[in-house]
Amino acid sequence: MVSLLLAETKRALLYLKNILTNKIEINNIIYFSKKRDKTFKYLRSKNLLSKTLLLNTKNINSKLISKNINFLKKKIIYSGYPGQIINNIKILKKKIIHFHPGDLPKFKGS
Repeated sequence: MVSLLLAETKRALLYLKNILTNKIEINNIIYFSKKRDKTFKYLRSKNLLSKTLLLNTKNINSKLISKNINFLKKKIIYSGYPGQIINNIKILKKKIIHFHPGDLPKFKGS
């Protein structure tokens, strides 16, 4: 069982699809974005919105995420926006798995 901290990105969507394809159970999700696009639509299509906290921010270090991070269990899989470095102490106290999944060659460096 995993908790997810996901931004509205192509990588996050791909990662979410792989988690579900491999039948990994999702405990809960924080989805953070200023828009509701493909990742949000996928969450809705898989009936995951009841497990999802929707936050209107694009900044991983925002007070909004910090305030709600305890919604997630201790171990978190994170896929966020490029170039952002987590520096929020409340988030860093969690055990976070962060890597860059992606289909090659579309996402080079994955």
